[in-house]
Amino acid sequence: MRVQGARFAPSGAATCCSVLLRLTPKQVAESRFLAMNKQIEKLAREIELRRRAEIELIEQREWLRVTLAGIGDGVIATDTHGIITFLNPVAETHTGWLRAEALGQPVEKIFRIVNDATRSAVENPVRRVLADGIIVGLANHTLLIRKDGSELHIDDSGAPIRNAQGVLIGAVLVFHDITERWRLEQQVSKRTAELEDEHRRKDEFLAMLGHELRNPMSAIKSALELQRAPQATAAMLERAGGVLHRQVRHLTRLVDELLDLSRISTGKISLRLEVLDVSRIIRDALELADPLLQEKRHRLVVEQAAEALQVNGDLHRLIQVIGNLLNNAAKYTQQDGTIHLATRRIGNDVQISVRDNGMGILPALLPRVFDIFTQSERALARSEGGLGVGLAVVHRLVQQHGGTVAVSSEGPGMGSEFRILLPLSQTDAAMVPMSPASAVPGRRKILVVDDNEDAATMVAELLRALGNDVVIAFAGKEAIAVVERENPSVVVLDIGLPDMDGYMVARALRANAALPGLTLIALTGYGQPEDIRKSHDAGFDHHLIKPFDLDSLLGILAGIADSGTHLQPRFTPS
Repeated sequence: MRVQGARFAPSGAATCCSVLLRLTPKQVAESRFLAMNKQIEKLAREIELRRRAEIELIEQREWLRVTLAGIGDGVIATDTHGIITFLNPVAETHTGWLRAEALGQPVEKIFRIVNDATRSAVENPVRRVLADGIIVGLANHTLLIRKDGSELHIDDSGAPIRNAQGVLIGAVLVFHDITERWRLEQQVSKRTAELEDEHRRKDEFLAMLGHELRNPMSAIKSALELQRAPQATAAMLERAGGVLHRQVRHLTRLVDELLDLSRISTGKISLRLEVLDVSRIIRDALELADPLLQEKRHRLVVEQAAEALQVNGDLHRLIQVIGNLLNNAAKYTQQDGTIHLATRRIGNDVQISVRDNGMGILPALLPRVFDIFTQSERALARSEGGLGVGLAVVHRLVQQHGGTVAVSSEGPGMGSEFRILLPLSQTDAAMVPMSPASAVPGRRKILVVDDNEDAATMVAELLRALGNDVVIAFAGKEAIAVVERENPSVVVLDIGLPDMDGYMVARALRANAALPGLTLIALTGYGQPEDIRKSHDAGFDHHLIKPFDLDSLLGILAGIADSGTHLQPRFTPS
């Protein structure tokens, strides 16, 4: 039996109290107590589970916050209305908006995007995600407009946020800055376009080279056929000879242009610098260009500075530069045009300008006019000719002289002007005198050595026509034997011989003490600086490059006394 009771205190002056007793059977009381205990324990367990869940949720939220703050991408989360509920630090940096400013704002206000090409607004991916409940990615060429108006190239995607029951409760936007990648892609795209353009121009150049070579070869073939024709008159033969001379000279110029560009591009050309009078360069360049100027009946206006101007330069190369510009002006100006050549001092430089009233240059072509293989659009007939490498040679030669070259043109049909700036000479060295005109040498015995029988025979006939005794050999060992037998005073020797090359022959002849006054002239198609150095080291006195210039050979022969004594420097590459 379980007893429960209570005592009531007396009221007033009463000395007795009331007692209330409740008697419950013991079994019933214990049952109720146990039930209450179970309720308390259950409640305690629920409280503990909730506490643990809250701790776990807090930890998860902290992990998510740290993770989203630490990743390299910007992250923006919104509710189902597109209102921003979360913004990580990277998103703050990319958008320019602080988290406190962005929370509660429509996503379009913080995440503004446009197409980088059209500048038109792009649909915000969050709206598409909320509308369709799908993952959405941005197209390429998207710009993010930051709070301060600056722009970022971005790549991004949006995805729906769903609860455990799969109900859509918001959207998350992940994006990253691809500005550097975009810049590299632009560089690759630009370089690819440049390479494609260079490849196209190279193909055009090769086609043009074939055209330029076939034209003179066709004329040469026709002239040769005419010379063989029994009906040919003396006048016809004379004209055929003129054609042969001009076309061979043209072919030589084409080959020289290609070789010059190759040497300059690979740094294999050296300048023989001396103090030069600019007026001398101009005079010699005008002589070089005069045939074409006369042929096209151009009016030439020359305005030279009143004061004497001197530069440090290679005479041959500077004549080549100015002559090239004059020839270009003559070629690309209609007949009876006007060409201006002027020199003047500008500070410590001398400016040499060539201006014409010819076909002009397209504005798009001006930045590339000094690039190799660059030519303007021409008629199919290509009457102007040329390989498109001359200006590249001009540009690089001027640079090697420490100068600059620029071009200007107002467009097609408006003519063009080329301006060269060269540093004035600061040296008081004496001017190098001009070489006297080559004289026709006296009679002498000459050995011509070449494995090409036609080439050897023609050189021999030419020298015989000038009054020399000439013998021929077609191989190296044969040449040595002929020298020992005939004792010539001059040997004109090819390098590429079948049994032993010209260098070996030269060394063998120099080793013969019985031939002290023998003059050795290399006549070869090898014209690189290394080839010329080898000639010098092998003992050659002179190095001529095929096809050789007759005046150069005559000048060499005139500089040798009958006794074999040299009247000019022992080694002269030409």
